[in-house]
Amino acid sequence: MGREVLEKNISTLPGDRRKKTLTVFGELTIAKCHPFSEAVNGFQISPRMQQLMACCGELDSYEKSNEVVKEMLQLEVSDTQIYRVTDFYGKAVAATVNDEPVLSHVKPDEVTYVEADGSMILTWEEGWSEVKVGRIFKSSDCLHAEGKPG
Repeated sequence: MGREVLEKNISTLPGDRRKKTLTVFGELTIAKCHPFSEAVNGFQISPRMQQLMACCGELDSYEKSNEVVKEMLQLEVSDTQIYRVTDFYGKAVAATVNDEPVLSHVKPDEVTYVEADGSMILTWEEGWSEVKVGRIFKSSDCLHAEGKPG
């Protein structure tokens, strides 16, 4: 029902001038001349659907993500398409995630903590790869619950 109403309100479809776009309502066919027919980030997928696919893509595996999308929206989306969207957004945010760290000044009498950890993850490109993560924070950054030691 929602799909037909949306298609009807978007535009009248001329004979062979149609384009299919994947949305949370399913696959819609709209006129190529309509602004909604333009690809967003290179995908014929609505921005909201891309957001949901990327969110599901970072859960467990792309195959499981496919099952989550099907369960939530009753839509068949291939795990490859979820990978492409998730990979696109991962590369897009990589520049900002890897910017210089923002560190505030530490007072001379303040305690500074350093935590480090490592793990092995299975990647598509390199097989098993070691990943290291570290965190530096000041004692003033810690939240203290009332009535709890520490």
